Amino acid sequence: MITKRLQHRLFLLTDKIPNIKCFFKNPLPVTTINKQKRMTDNVILLLLYGISAGLFMGLLQYAKAKRANRLFDDRGEVVTSPVLLLLHVAGILLFGLMPLLVKHTAGIHFFASNSTAGGATALSALLLVAVIFVAPRLALKEAQLHKRIAPVRQQPPFAYLAAYFLLRIAFIVAYECWFRGFLLMDSVAQFGVPVAVCINVALYTLLHTVNGKKEMLGCIPFGLLLCSLCIWMGVVWPAILLHLALTLCYETTLLHQQKILQHENSGHRRKRLHRA
Repeated sequence: MITKRLQHRLFLLTDKIPNIKCFFKNPLPVTTINKQKRMTDNVILLLLYGISAGLFMGLLQYAKAKRANRLFDDRGEVVTSPVLLLLHVAGILLFGLMPLLVKHTAGIHFFASNSTAGGATALSALLLVAVIFVAPRLALKEAQLHKRIAPVRQQPPFAYLAAYFLLRIAFIVAYECWFRGFLLMDSVAQFGVPVAVCINVALYTLLHTVNGKKEMLGCIPFGLLLCSLCIWMGVVWPAILLHLALTLCYETTLLHQQKILQHENSGHRRKRLHRA
């Protein structure tokens, strides 16, 4: 009886002091019904994450069957199929819109960096510079390998490449907000950091199975790095910037190398015709 009177007086007091009202708005402990509802909401949320990932995995397999799951196929030829563009549109819808339709356990932040994470900000900047430096060199090695496998064909039209890279940028932003934003932070709130990171990296690696073993293995350290930075800083922008830098530097370098090789092949053909 005394406890109920005390709670009633505290609640009346918060009406007069709005700044502390939120702390006493519900002085009663969480009921079993509330716990069950929260658990149900969490299960639904995880199912939606799984459905989104599963749908995109199916789309990747379909695009792979059409040799249109990425800009360069296994022989190094540039893909000009509309399936590749539609794949990115579907990814933007799945990863960009789905999280906005459900209630999350934890929110995400884009730029409001943790004031105590100055070291992580400096590390992210150094990693960004390293990615910009290393990615083109990896692309050069890949271009030399493709040169031995297959001859260089005509490059796709500028309009196609412009549409591809615009969709690619939007896709990576939505993709990283989904992976290192909503999924990671919701998983941390539910299972803790170690389990959340394992779930994130495992799912991230699984989605890259269509691109071969080499890329799958590369997803493990890269995924761990992105998860660590985003958890440390409490924001998603390190993952977005690093992923964008890696993809754009790598793919634009490959395109440039193909253009150079195409001119070299054209020059050799002209010389042979001239000699003939």
